[in-house]
Amino acid sequence: GSEYVSSEPAAQVSGNKLVWNLGDMDAGECMNIAITVRPTREGTLRSCATLHALPRLCAETFVGKPVLAIEKSGPAKALLGEDVSYNIVVTNTGTAIAKDVVVTDTVPPGLTHSSGQKTLTFQVGDLAPNQTQSVPVTLTASERGNHCNKAVASSSNAGEVSDDACTVVNQPGISIVKTGEEKEYLKKIAEYRITVTNTGDIPLTNVVVTDSAPSQTSIVVAQGATISGNQASWNLGTLAPGENKTLAINLTSMVEGTHCNGVSVATAEGLSESAQACTIWTGLPALLLEVVDDPD
Repeated sequence: GSEYVSSEPAAQVSGNKLVWNLGDMDAGECMNIAITVRPTREGTLRSCATLHALPRLCAETFVGKPVLAIEKSGPAKALLGEDVSYNIVVTNTGTAIAKDVVVTDTVPPGLTHSSGQKTLTFQVGDLAPNQTQSVPVTLTASERGNHCNKAVASSSNAGEVSDDACTVVNQPGISIVKTGEEKEYLKKIAEYRITVTNTGDIPLTNVVVTDSAPSQTSIVVAQGATISGNQASWNLGTLAPGENKTLAINLTSMVEGTHCNGVSVATAEGLSESAQACTIWTGLPALLLEVVDDPD
């Protein structure tokens, strides 16, 4: 009872059948079709539409990438013989699992590990995205100097990264030297020189020098010292690396013989050294002349 005039969108016309191939439609998508026909007789016009579609299923796959990052930290300075503690932090900053992560730490010359090994290996395993693993390493400072400790983190699917931490190993040291008269006459004055030197790499604090005169002698003068009986002491304060100070003390004796004058130095860092200088004390030469009138 009608004939086709037009449609929007255009249809494929086959007799009285109109076909539209709409392609793919996403969920919630709506499409309108407008059809214009011309009636050819009286009555009710009735048309039917049939929809044919194939369901579409989608699958999503996220493609991630593991990325390793490593940071090694430790003290900038240490003393010879001290334990030096380092910390290695490995992080997966990527978006996929880093597989079979291994951390290798190479012990440099100047530092030692309690195991005696020069290469330390730590099995970290898999690291999930944003997961962090810490690896502590304790070494011993065995030589003076600047020593850099390198760590490498490797993975079967994320390559390798490395970082190092450098530590300057210092050695504290102090020396004391005493010189004086090898021979002196009784009742005369023997002069002694004391030289204290900071032979190490760090400042030494509360440096105290103590001179103990032998009992056969007595102290005449010790400039700058605190004297108590046969003992003189100097508080030198702080000695910088390489710095030295010279002190003087004068003794006298009334007793013949070899008398050794000892001196010692001590610091707040626990260092101590001692020295001595020995002097042979002898009597004065003298002549006696007598004239006798004999027999009367």
